[in-house]
Amino acid sequence: MKLSEIPVGHKIIYKPLSRRVLVVIARRAEGWCMYIDAVDGHCHDVEFFEVYKTGDKVDEPIAWAIVHTLFSQFEIDLPYIG
Repeated sequence: MKLSEIPVGHKIIYKPLSRRVLVVIARRAEGWCMYIDAVDGHCHDVEFFEVYKTGDKVDEPIAWAIVHTLFSQFEIDLPYIG
């Protein structure tokens, strides 16, 4: 699936790096960005939204490395918004 096929604001994609750390891909009108933060680890399906709202934005080279490793099901056809 191409990232551009996901409507802006429609879906946020996340993966755990560990039980207490999530990375979140946010689809924006002009591209995409990634956030990371610690969570309690009780319910990722709820906790990801807080990472999306208040997490630290990941630097572009790190975001590309993470996306190629953990989100390989997506074709990233949009620019990274740093």
